[in-house]
Amino acid sequence: MDMNRLRYILVPAIALALVVGLGACGTRKNNGFRRSYHRLTSYFNYYFNADEAYAKGMLEAEKTMRYDYTRILPFCIAGREEAAQGASTDMGTAITKSSDLIKFHSITAKPKRSEKAMSPKQKEFYNQNEFNKYARRAWLLMGKAQLWSGELDKARETLEFSMRQFAAQPEGWEAQLWMARIDMLHGAFVEARERMLALEKSPLRPKRRRADFLLSSMWADLHIQMEDYPQALPHAVKAVRLSARGLERNRCQLALAQLYERSQQYPEAFALYKKVSRHADDYRMRFNATIRSAFLAAQVEGKSMDKSLLRMARDEKNAEYLDLIYYALAQIAAAEGDTARSIDLYKQSATKSVSNVQMKTVSLLEVGQYYFRHRDYLQAQAYYDSAMAILPESYPKREEVLHTAGVLNTLVANERIVQREDSLQRIARLSKAEQERVVRNIISDLRDKERLEQSLADTRRRAGTPATQGAGSSRAWYFYNPRSISRGQADFRASWGARRLEDNWRRKDKSLLELSGFASSDDASQTGQQRLTDRMPEYYLRHIPAGDSALRASDARIGEAYVAMGNVLSDELRDYPAAVRRYEQLVDRYPKSPTAPQACYLAYVAAQKASLADKAAALKSRLLSQYPESPYALKLSDPAYLERLLTRRRQNEELYAQGLAALQQGDRRGANAMAAQGLEANPSGEYRPQFELLSALSAGSEPASLEQVEALKAMTQRYPAHRAGAYAQDVLNAIKRRELVGSQPVAVLAPLAALEGEDSPASSGRFVYSSGEHYVGFIIPDTANLNTYKFRTLGFTVDYDVNLNLEVHDQPWGQGWRLILVKSFPNPKDAQRFYAAFRGAEFLADYRNSLMVISPGNLAVLEELGVLRPYMNFYNSNYR
Repeated sequence: MDMNRLRYILVPAIALALVVGLGACGTRKNNGFRRSYHRLTSYFNYYFNADEAYAKGMLEAEKTMRYDYTRILPFCIAGREEAAQGASTDMGTAITKSSDLIKFHSITAKPKRSEKAMSPKQKEFYNQNEFNKYARRAWLLMGKAQLWSGELDKARETLEFSMRQFAAQPEGWEAQLWMARIDMLHGAFVEARERMLALEKSPLRPKRRRADFLLSSMWADLHIQMEDYPQALPHAVKAVRLSARGLERNRCQLALAQLYERSQQYPEAFALYKKVSRHADDYRMRFNATIRSAFLAAQVEGKSMDKSLLRMARDEKNAEYLDLIYYALAQIAAAEGDTARSIDLYKQSATKSVSNVQMKTVSLLEVGQYYFRHRDYLQAQAYYDSAMAILPESYPKREEVLHTAGVLNTLVANERIVQREDSLQRIARLSKAEQERVVRNIISDLRDKERLEQSLADTRRRAGTPATQGAGSSRAWYFYNPRSISRGQADFRASWGARRLEDNWRRKDKSLLELSGFASSDDASQTGQQRLTDRMPEYYLRHIPAGDSALRASDARIGEAYVAMGNVLSDELRDYPAAVRRYEQLVDRYPKSPTAPQACYLAYVAAQKASLADKAAALKSRLLSQYPESPYALKLSDPAYLERLLTRRRQNEELYAQGLAALQQGDRRGANAMAAQGLEANPSGEYRPQFELLSALSAGSEPASLEQVEALKAMTQRYPAHRAGAYAQDVLNAIKRRELVGSQPVAVLAPLAALEGEDSPASSGRFVYSSGEHYVGFIIPDTANLNTYKFRTLGFTVDYDVNLNLEVHDQPWGQGWRLILVKSFPNPKDAQRFYAAFRGAEFLADYRNSLMVISPGNLAVLEELGVLRPYMNFYNSNYR
């Protein structure tokens, strides 16, 4: 065949092949040829690489994981923060490849329908949402990779799409399984359990070893997180049997051993610990298993492993793990009943900890809890405080630990106030020369301590060696290598805990920067003067109470600290005998103090709670004899006293409310008369400042009069630190800006100016009752701190019910006012329930009169009217 003839045949053939091939690349039409082409291309060009990157990412996550061996290890690590750091690079590749596969090779167009009736199998094929199986798998793979990368929100969206689109296929089943994993990571255990129960019974459940492992491992983790260890055991056993050889199986075996130990099945735990200690690839895991098997040896085989553990401690390669060794020795000593030795070993464990922040936390809390149980609160606080500096976010019962630490901090802080004031008073009784000598000694001790710390730091620095990059590490520069960064972050958290990026981040207690409680804010506010430092005698001498008034102030601080300690001991710690002692110390030291009657009464109540009958009788007698006119003595001696007190309080509140109402209505004379009546009935006590404020607001014949201004100024001078004085100052400021001319100055106390306005059937009739969405709102003046009220309102909504997802907004209301709205409630009933709780909020007391429940439609009408009274009348008629 000559070349010319061959050319005439080949060129058209090649052109035809190109046309057919290019046409096959499109995904808008669906036929057998196109499906085969896209399946083949998508697998070899995209899916294979994505799946390889996914597998590599999982392996890298296993290698970089740093486990908390003080807790049961996870059977499934997908989605955990530590795993995400190691897997993120490879999972990113898997996500990109999966996304490209879907973009270029997804076939969603329906094939041409046959004119003949379709068989059930043909109908099933035709009803698919995706005709390229690798595109289905790519959606699932992308969701899994996002989960492993820690992008839980994106993973949820992707997996939800897979569940809906491929509900009748295996990909839909597995997407549902990973959704259960996301629920677990978010703490939604009930939802996760319901999903997995449905998955177990689903006919689509794949008959694959890996699917069974994932389901079993997630069941085990779920029951462990819910602390239901008996239910977790069968799933954990199955997960170990189905796990992949190597790192995954080692981890699952150790987790099962820990679960056996927690369930007090010591022989099974001992056997598995021994197995892991021999076969685990990771030295840290192997070492932890060895430690736990040594601890259980005494209970299972009757052997004492103290000597073996101490030999391990002397081995240089175990220097990093001395905390684990001493912790195990402490547990053995505790099991043998040697409490003193166990506490000493727990302390050594905490001291020896190098990088295991979880182990250090556990050891510190073991010691702290021991002292707490024995009511040595000063020692307990020291160990709790050290633990708080490194307490991991994921620590079990973290909130309980934080609460105990907070209570102890309050107790010890007040104890130190007493010690500090006593020391200062002792120094105050010395001569000037002796005072200066004491201060010089303090400064000298500080310098000696500083030199010692500097010497230790220099020694550590000289002993240190620069880090070098290993031969097998990535070729990327160390600080740009993602895996190096992720390992570094994990190591930092292990050593230091979750620290914020800030100055002096190494310090667990920033207050140490202000030496020994002597520092004050005065130092920072000095201008034009030399700043005092803790190396200057004047820094200390200025705190010494010189003169009678300074000594009285110091005594008052001691008295307040005694009462605060008594309250903590009684109310929080339920240590009533100790509370009695603290209250009595105040009465003994300062019998003429204004707080002495209260302290004596509180000591009496605590003695009764402690069933100390003789002590309670003695305290009651002392209260009646030393403070017969105090309300506390009257309460004990006169059974009707409390009832009379409540009646008087109710009368005061009613009279005050009537005075405000009169002022609202422009009856200044009536309001002033009620204020005078209240002042006569209250020559002293908690209600007097309120009636004085009412008297000042109603002074003069009109708002902003000279009489009113003078009365308000007098209020601010008499009560500079009281709420009534602050309100008076707010009114004066508003008058100065001429904002309240022609309206009621009481508006700063409660937004009564917004209540002004004529009410008429026409205006009230424009409001309509709605059964739909509602808001809760109140009005404050511009002079109030808007951010404070919004923040406190938001805090109240969170405490009320965080699941409601309520939002706090504000908007202008007339001239000089802001309307704060809590949005939104689905119906008026829910809004009313919130309103009832919110009305009792203490910070809302001054603006409670404007609190309302309102629908969006009525709010629009209210804004148009510009006055509040018509709506409040409608509200009182329809909502209350």
